[in-house]
Amino acid sequence: MASTWIIRVLSDKNESSWKYRGEGAANAVVAYTGPDKDLAGKVLRIQKAGVKKARPPEPQRFRLSAHFDLNIQNETDSGEAGKLQPVDSASVGSGGVGKVSSPLLNGSPLRHQKVGGGRANGVEAAPLVDEIEDTSKPDIPEREVSAGPLLEPLEQEIWARFPTVAAAKTAVELVHEYARHVMGPLLGEAFVDPGVPVPAEDDFLKSLTAVVEGSRPGRWQKEGPLRLQSGWALLITDHAASPGETFALANGQEGGSFQRRGPSVCVEIKPKAGFLPTSECISPANRVKLEKTRYELMQHLKAEQGKVDAISSYDPLDLFSMHPSHVIRAIDSLFDNPQNNLRVFINGEAIKRTSRESSEDTGALAGLEEALEGFCETADGLRVEVLKELLVQRLAGSILLERLRSAQMLDRFDIEGVIHLYWALCGSPSDRVAPKELPDATKRLLSLPRESQLDVLREFLIAATAKDCGLMLTFEAVEEEVAQQFRFSEASPTGVLKLRGKSYFCKVAYVDLDLKSFRKIPKYWELDQQIVAAYKTGTQEV
Repeated sequence: MASTWIIRVLSDKNESSWKYRGEGAANAVVAYTGPDKDLAGKVLRIQKAGVKKARPPEPQRFRLSAHFDLNIQNETDSGEAGKLQPVDSASVGSGGVGKVSSPLLNGSPLRHQKVGGGRANGVEAAPLVDEIEDTSKPDIPEREVSAGPLLEPLEQEIWARFPTVAAAKTAVELVHEYARHVMGPLLGEAFVDPGVPVPAEDDFLKSLTAVVEGSRPGRWQKEGPLRLQSGWALLITDHAASPGETFALANGQEGGSFQRRGPSVCVEIKPKAGFLPTSECISPANRVKLEKTRYELMQHLKAEQGKVDAISSYDPLDLFSMHPSHVIRAIDSLFDNPQNNLRVFINGEAIKRTSRESSEDTGALAGLEEALEGFCETADGLRVEVLKELLVQRLAGSILLERLRSAQMLDRFDIEGVIHLYWALCGSPSDRVAPKELPDATKRLLSLPRESQLDVLREFLIAATAKDCGLMLTFEAVEEEVAQQFRFSEASPTGVLKLRGKSYFCKVAYVDLDLKSFRKIPKYWELDQQIVAAYKTGTQEV
């Protein structure tokens, strides 16, 4: 049954039932709008042609009956495979060179670190368990893939604790396995949809391209016609629009269908790094990184490059502070200057920006107040405020941000330490820093056993995903009798919020959880140096 269904998804001549939703450097996304109830509330993420070539996996690689169930339990091999066991930064910092298990999912307490500075000074990291921006190119190995795994040998070593990730043969399989086995357990499986790999036939994709080409934004059309890679695509939940069907009740059973009272409103937020680094690997010349968030530093580089119209006042420390007044300030700043950190969708349609079209979406959200008509029963001019209040209510003190920051803080040694591990393992240009000039903490990092060095690289890459991922929060007004069927729970991605005497259905999900390529570590280091230099230039700071 599942096998037949999954093959039918892209084999039927149903290309007219898919609507363009968006695209990036590596993938395009289309949303299903047809009558098939099995596909309702789904989007299809398809790799662009020319990104890389990959051999489709053998049919038995995908147990279709298991993948059809979107609530798959995390399955790992016996022993240590699949367990996240980070290296303890305290061990390196104090001169130790042995591998020490530190906090993630194995029950060890996390050393509380101050992540303050700015307005949210003194906030402690969550006892669980910088921002990397490179949107111009995909994080996929750009090479011909043989019959073996997609990742090259050293990357396979890095991800050896997650066998299905290390063995992935296509980009789609890699995205699916990484989200399912790495980010899902870390952030909460209920909030992460790894998707369903489905075959994507060339004829279907050609017809689909013809249907959606006219809906593409001008900046993408300027780069040429959309070309999609046949082989495999990823079918995932459409987080930007409510499916309007059944949702899980508080007891975990299906039920609670409700009639819509108005539009569904989805807000996508890219929180970015919510802590200040404390790594002793950071050079004294770059001490500003210990005092300013990566986001604030990055704003000056974007301004220097002409990518933004104005520097944003958004401070990630406010959002992650757990204090309602600080979270409100963060949300206000994002709405005032969204850039590419906030998007709003009404019934799945993105609200346009007011500014010029460029490589970055900048400017305020145009016509949002009017677009929210019917969403809430309030006076004109106050609908956006209601939406902001719902966001604050769901995010302030939320386990969502606690878990996300804990994942981000797996970057314990900063790119300034990690780059030297990369050079040690992959070879270093002759003009790099001589070992005697390195900070003592970096020297100790380089003295770790190889297995521990690979652990550090793996944690850095996981943290990079967490710093660059997004949160999608969807709200929809519901009748009071329906609201009574639901009970809000931090552990559930769905529930009902009460605000101003009204009830709103809410669902939350993490998105953009792709694995970052370790081969981009040198680019991350170069970007890090550029960011610091731009900040010093922009503020005349030495």
